[in-house]
Amino acid sequence: MELLPHPLFASARILDDCEFSASSQVKVLVRAFLSKLDPALQSFEIHKLAYDFLADRRELPSYESCRTAIERLILWALLIRGKSVFTLDRADAFEFIWFVQEPPDSWTCEKAPLRFRNEISNSGLKTITPNPKWRPFAKGRLPTESSSLYKTLTGCSAFFSYLVKASNSLRNPFAELISQVSKADVGTPPIELTLASSHWAEVLCAAERLAVADLRMHERTVFVVASQAYLNVACSDFFDSKGNVITLGAFVHNDGAWLLRLDSGDITVPDDFIQRYFLRVCNFQGLSPLLEGSHPIISKIIGSGQVTRRTLVKVTNDAVREALRHMKSNGASRAKMQSLHDAYKAWLRSDAPGPKRSRLSAISEVSTDFDEIPRPLFADYLEVIRSDGSVNDHPDTLLYLASCPEAAKPREAYEHAKEYLYGFRNRNTYEAYRKYVERLLLWTYIIKRKPIYELSEIDLHEFNEFCKAPPKDWIRTSHEQRFTKVRAGSYSRGAVLTVTNLNWRPFWIAGKYGESLKYLSYHSSIENSAGQFTVARNFFDFLLSKRAIDYNPLLNLDSFAHYSHRRRASPKVQQGASDAEFQKVIEGAFTLLKGWDLLKMLFLIYTVNELKLSRSDIKSFGSLLSFDCFDVSNGAWTASLPGKKGTRRSVLVSSRYVQEVLLPYRMFLQENNLFFIDRCPLFSGRVIGVAVSDSWVSRLLIEVCRSAADDMQRSGESAHFTATVRSITIRALANSCKPSEYRFKEALHFM
Repeated sequence: MELLPHPLFASARILDDCEFSASSQVKVLVRAFLSKLDPALQSFEIHKLAYDFLADRRELPSYESCRTAIERLILWALLIRGKSVFTLDRADAFEFIWFVQEPPDSWTCEKAPLRFRNEISNSGLKTITPNPKWRPFAKGRLPTESSSLYKTLTGCSAFFSYLVKASNSLRNPFAELISQVSKADVGTPPIELTLASSHWAEVLCAAERLAVADLRMHERTVFVVASQAYLNVACSDFFDSKGNVITLGAFVHNDGAWLLRLDSGDITVPDDFIQRYFLRVCNFQGLSPLLEGSHPIISKIIGSGQVTRRTLVKVTNDAVREALRHMKSNGASRAKMQSLHDAYKAWLRSDAPGPKRSRLSAISEVSTDFDEIPRPLFADYLEVIRSDGSVNDHPDTLLYLASCPEAAKPREAYEHAKEYLYGFRNRNTYEAYRKYVERLLLWTYIIKRKPIYELSEIDLHEFNEFCKAPPKDWIRTSHEQRFTKVRAGSYSRGAVLTVTNLNWRPFWIAGKYGESLKYLSYHSSIENSAGQFTVARNFFDFLLSKRAIDYNPLLNLDSFAHYSHRRRASPKVQQGASDAEFQKVIEGAFTLLKGWDLLKMLFLIYTVNELKLSRSDIKSFGSLLSFDCFDVSNGAWTASLPGKKGTRRSVLVSSRYVQEVLLPYRMFLQENNLFFIDRCPLFSGRVIGVAVSDSWVSRLLIEVCRSAADDMQRSGESAHFTATVRSITIRALANSCKPSEYRFKEALHFM
């Protein structure tokens, strides 16, 4: 009588240790089925090993696919092949692959029913029984495609690797088949769920935070996590073949390169790791790696003796828990957190690396050999809006910034740019400004390799020329998203991960998809160059307001006229008062005012003209306009003026104004025993130190212009000239050219 297949394993929920009742009932049912088989097949032994193997992987997204492959293999070996799983060879593996593609009808069902079902007995007890309709295969869902076969192979191979390690099998027949499978033959190979570069970046940052909070407890946490991330070592690799902790002498400097000598083989150590972490942990312990090479590289904090592998696992667990806590507090998606959790579980349960190690391309390779291909830095607009500006840094971005030359201060510049960009709430404005600021930062990281805070006017000329004709590897010909989503694990239990799109580039040129840039050339338009200049200049004003820089290198508009695309004022359009009209206003002030009032009015007129202040500037920022706004650097005077949303803008101040107006007025105030001159408002009323209102300035200017116009009318000036002077406003003074003569010192003689 043919024995029909019986389900061997339950779901991950029932398999969990907390489900004692359900799990024990399933075991009883399975043992009853296995008892019907020949004892020589060792069915009980193989089921126990398979149960333990799956129990360690019940939290992974790949549990269901792995359970299905192992269950089919065991049932096929016991019921069809008539052999013990421990004795399967390469020919049997081939036969199994052919079998799963065309199983018999007695092994298939119309749909995929439950393996076990719940029933209520007559006494009211809840029991679990095998589902008689269940079969290992479902019609229409046979693993005939390359991707499905690949999953079956990898699941069986992982199980046999476990058996080999447990010394129950001499070889892994499925590993030989996997080595012959070409990736080109696999339509969509499953993504291996392991600790990738983004995961290590999160965990390493978490270890750094723990060390800041408690240096004594977690300085070794930083070293352990950094070793795992940079060198691809497992917790067991910190011990030699005798079970002793490796010493400082395991790090050897040979022919200009650092090596980590382990029993399993030598590992090349990046210089970046030596400087950042190895010497750091030595200094913390007060040890010299040359003189005290026999000292254990990791010591116990409390008590005597040496650390154990369990201790190192706990140390790594602390960093992973802190990373998950930080991600949750910063609003990270549940998929990102689950990805890190599952990847760490898989990495911890994985076998130790063999003698020939393949270092992670995560941190080790990028840090030692900087990838000069530009990568996206900032998030998309929708993510900024949804998070209200507090966007979490993408792990790939943090990793890329960590790989950039430290001399360029990449992380510091990135934080300032992020604060500047994430304040824009309009989509078009945000995307335009993000494009230009991102180009500037990437250029400083990759090409100039110097801090953005130290860029000079000559450097910005180089940058603008670079943007007019960038190199080929900075250009794309098709629309590319900044970050792409990939799925890890099976579709039923997998998590969606967001990774950097390696095809993205800062510049775009119209072309066919995949078209080579060999026959295409990129040339920036005048409008694009003007936009790049305007945004960069505004960004430097923002840095100036944050006191990150002392001077805006793009302040001289005349020097960048070719890029700024400024429209020259037409001579037919009067932008402000002429020099003759300006001087008439000054004469009106001399006629109307005397002494201290005259001095303050002249200073106000000349300052409004020099700084191009509007009435709204005086109204909104009158109390913030003080003498400490003026500063001199390399012989050039600038004024840092307040702006909206707490920003500041820098204005170049002429030396004639400084010598003829600003310094004499400041000296006069100091001589009259005015304290705290730097904090004194520029425009004060009768009480020194109290800023005047915009209406007071406007009203006084109207009286001065009226006095000047009355004098002109009595002297026989033309009606048009007189009417123009009478109607001069604050705006007209601000837009006027610099006066040919300053009469401020003349007023000082009358004091």
